Amino acid sequence: MEPDSMASENELLPSIPVVVVDESITDKDEQKASERALLESRRAVLLQELERLQAPIFRQSHYYRERRACCAKMLALIDASLAELEQGKRPPAGWNVELETLLTALRLD
Repeated sequence: MEPDSMASENELLPSIPVVVVDESITDKDEQKASERALLESRRAVLLQELERLQAPIFRQSHYYRERRACCAKMLALIDASLAELEQGKRPPAGWNVELETLLTALRLD
């Protein structure tokens, strides 16, 4: 892909609102609520991105097929993390690392 066409594709990317987990919270319930809010916010953004990527113009591009696959993997991680929180557990740290890596790859930070 040529740099000019990549630049035009990047212009199509949505601007993503960021939710930050306040790590200064000491109350476990507040901390879980903060984590849940972050995960749910990211989940909503990813669902919007997946819906946007279903447009016919994006279906032909290998770049956008990879973006869809990455979004789907992130949604699976988020859903698993939310399930862990519902059970009163903390999601494994490795999931957060993988999620942050995928977010960076998608530029959805």
